[in-house]
Amino acid sequence: MVLRSWLIILSFFILTAAVPQQAHQADGPEELLWFLVVSDSHVGPGLIGGSQDTDYLQWATTTLVDTVQPAFVVNCGDLTDGTGGGLFPTGPKDEEWSSYRAILDDNGMTADIYYDVPGNHDQYSDLGVPHYLGYSIQGEAHGTSTYHWTAEHGGWKYLFVGVDTAGSDGAPWPADNAGLDGADFEALYAALDAEPDADIIAMFGHHPATSNYFGEGLGEFRDVFDDHLVSAYLYGHSHDYSIKWESDTMQFNIRSLGKSPNLQVGLIAFDGLGLSAKAFDVDDWPQVLVTAPLNSDLGGNHPYDYMVDASAGPATIRAIAFHPDGVEDVIAVVDNGPS
Repeated sequence: MVLRSWLIILSFFILTAAVPQQAHQADGPEELLWFLVVSDSHVGPGLIGGSQDTDYLQWATTTLVDTVQPAFVVNCGDLTDGTGGGLFPTGPKDEEWSSYRAILDDNGMTADIYYDVPGNHDQYSDLGVPHYLGYSIQGEAHGTSTYHWTAEHGGWKYLFVGVDTAGSDGAPWPADNAGLDGADFEALYAALDAEPDADIIAMFGHHPATSNYFGEGLGEFRDVFDDHLVSAYLYGHSHDYSIKWESDTMQFNIRSLGKSPNLQVGLIAFDGLGLSAKAFDVDDWPQVLVTAPLNSDLGGNHPYDYMVDASAGPATIRAIAFHPDGVEDVIAVVDNGPS
């Protein structure tokens, strides 16, 4: 891959009001970690035709990854469509799964960079999700639909958990029995308990953790966020976009890569354990995300925003900026002042 990302560091004096936990203004970029999130690729022929599903997954696993150079990319489910070009999903289609996996393999997506979880379209009429386990990158790698991985970066340990919220009961459409049963929670707790020394935990699933989408185990699932201090839960399913905080967990809903007209890509960063996030359109460049200081308005009110002590000397504006052709210059303007 060709490096197309640039790190921009500018010094200035600033004071922002906040109450942090462990998030802090890091002196340099050593604690900066970023990754990408997409969802609902829906690979398979659509009722009205078109090739957004395969075109955008192709773009996401080539241009997007080559340009942003993320630590990893997550696909939050509905990997395939299951309709075979019909109006309703009727069950797994080998040709859809083969097409999905061929794009990933052809573009060098491996189990250490590409993380996929199942959605409801991936489990309709497929009891135990054998197609997900046989064709998806992580299903094949782990032999299970809930799994975890870690990253150690800048002196901190990150735990990431992919959660199967799709039920895996093989019910036919339209029964979307989203939720977690006893076996699902056992797998989730095993993943969390495997890394008790993690400093940051983020989780990925397909369904919003709300009563209008989530069924069995919703209360216990939401308790996990608080009990384990989960920083973020990232998901898809609704083909909508939103960022909000539930207690101290960022709930990040990304739109459909395969079917939505815009905001199909999520860019997430941790800098000094502080969380930053944005969504953008496929092939919309350049992209810039300021990671320090934190955006106090993220999701309405960032609970991990922190105070920058101006008396300690110049602080840093740190941002990650991307364009497929590279980035030559970035200008920062503070409070509508001079650049």
